[in-house]
Amino acid sequence: MFARAIEELFLRNYGNLLRRVDRAVFELHHDKCDVPNCRRLLAEAGLQPLRVVREFGQCSVELFAR
Repeated sequence: MFARAIEELFLRNYGNLLRRVDRAVFELHHDKCDVPNCRRLLAEAGLQPLRVVREFGQCSVELFAR
């Protein structure tokens, strides 16, 4: 369980922290988490996708900004 969907767990548990940052970079594992849900949680925290920094295999590194 630890490795699976860790991005979603972080986003669900630290939304208040994310509301205080201007930028965030996340490595999203498309085969281990619900990426659209992660993006939705970031949007709820006021962070919008700015750009995909890198895509490789089942992962992407994405920049979000206020």
